[in-house]
Amino acid sequence: MVGTKSFSFDRVFWPDDGQEYVFDTCTRNLVLGCFHGFNATILAYGQTGSGKTHSMGTGSTFGMPFEEVGIVPRVFKFVFEELEARKRAAEYAEFKVKVAFLELYNEELHDLLDPAGINKQTGKSAKEISIREEKNGVISVRGLRDVDVSSAEECTRLLNTGINHRQTSATLMNEGSSRSHAIFTITIEQKIVKEVDEEAADEKAKGEEKASVTEEISSKFHFVDLAGSERIKKTGATGQLLKEGISINRGLLCLGQVISALTEDKKDKNFIPYRDSKLTRILQDSLGGNSRTTMIACVSPAESNYDETLSTIRYASRARNIKNKPVVNRDPNSMLIESLRQQIQTLQYEVKEYATLLQEQGVGLPDDLQSRVLERQKTQAQKRALAPPSAGASASPGEVKDLKIKLSHKDKEIRELEQKLKDQ
Repeated sequence: MVGTKSFSFDRVFWPDDGQEYVFDTCTRNLVLGCFHGFNATILAYGQTGSGKTHSMGTGSTFGMPFEEVGIVPRVFKFVFEELEARKRAAEYAEFKVKVAFLELYNEELHDLLDPAGINKQTGKSAKEISIREEKNGVISVRGLRDVDVSSAEECTRLLNTGINHRQTSATLMNEGSSRSHAIFTITIEQKIVKEVDEEAADEKAKGEEKASVTEEISSKFHFVDLAGSERIKKTGATGQLLKEGISINRGLLCLGQVISALTEDKKDKNFIPYRDSKLTRILQDSLGGNSRTTMIACVSPAESNYDETLSTIRYASRARNIKNKPVVNRDPNSMLIESLRQQIQTLQYEVKEYATLLQEQGVGLPDDLQSRVLERQKTQAQKRALAPPSAGASASPGEVKDLKIKLSHKDKEIRELEQKLKDQ
C-alpha cells in the first residue's frame, strides 16, 4: 500500500531481510531452470541510491563477508555446487561455463572484461561491439568477450575486474552513483550422455546393452543492474553528469514504453519498440521472449522520495503482467536424434504387438522378415560392442542418416505385418 493506492507483487522484502533470503526466494529456482535449458533474467530497477547494486551484488566484494554479498556472487557459488552434483549423478556429463560483462554508457557499449578496448577520454569503445538478431531470432552481442571459467572464485575475480572499470560518479543523492546500465551474463553449456534402450521399456531383454545419446542444451542468465532513474534537481547534476543522467532516463523511458506495449490490452501487439534503445534491444528476449524473468524493484523509505517510490512501484506493477515464452534451448541435431529414437521405439513396440497377434492366431512371420529382424539385432549388438558412441562428440550427420534408415526399415516391417494380418 502506497498512500491510498494498492499494488500486488509476488514478494515484498523488508530492510532486515538477509541477502540469502532474497537469493533463495528470487534466484535459486531460476538457476535450476538454467540447468534444464531455460534462459533467465533478473533486473534491478529503482531510483538512484535505492540499493539496486547492493541487492544484485554487482558492486565490489573485496573484504565483504559472504552473508552481505548480493545475488550475483551467490549465483556463482550455487552454479558450481550444482554443477559438481550433476557431474556425480550423470553417467557422463561435460559442462562449460562462460561469463561476459557489458556496460551501456551514453548509448555506447563497453566490454568490461576487456578494459583495453575502452577509451577513457572519449568514453567510447575502441572495438566494434554490435547487437545482432540471429537467424533463429535470438538477440546476441557481437564483439563481446566471453571468458571460460571453472570456479566461483574465478567468476568473482572477473566481476570485480569489470566493476573497477564501470562508470560511477558522486551526486547529491549517491556518492557512488552508477552512470551506466550493466549486464553480467553467465552462459551454461551442457553435454549429457544418457543411456537409452532401443526397445520399448517394458519389452527390453535382460542383459541387453543400451545405446547412448548425447543431449546438448545451453542457457544464459542475465543480471541487469539498471542505472537509477534521476531527478536532475535532486542530484544536482551538471555538465557531463547531466548528460549521463539524461541518457540514463532516456533508456529507462524506452524500457517503460516496451513494458507498456507488452502489457496494454491491444488487439495489435505486433509492434513493440525494442529498437528505440540499445538497452531494450539487448533485453528483447528477457521482455516478452524466451526467458524466465524477475524484476526487483528497489525503493527508498524516505518521505522525500515518495514520488519516485510511487513511480517505481507503478513501473514494476506493469512489468509483472508481461507474459514471456520460455523454451528449452537444445541443440537442433540432438533434438532430431531424440525424436527419431522415440519414433523407432514406438515402431518397435508396434512390430512386436503385430508379431504377437499373428503368433496368437497361429500365423508365423515371413522367413525373410524374421531373418532381417534377427540380422539387424545382431549387427547392432556388434556395433555397440566395437564402436561405442563418443561421449563428448556432437551428433554427426552419419548418426542422423543411420537412425532415419532404421526408422524406414521399421516402418516397412509394420506395413508387411499389417498386410499379412489382412490376408488372414
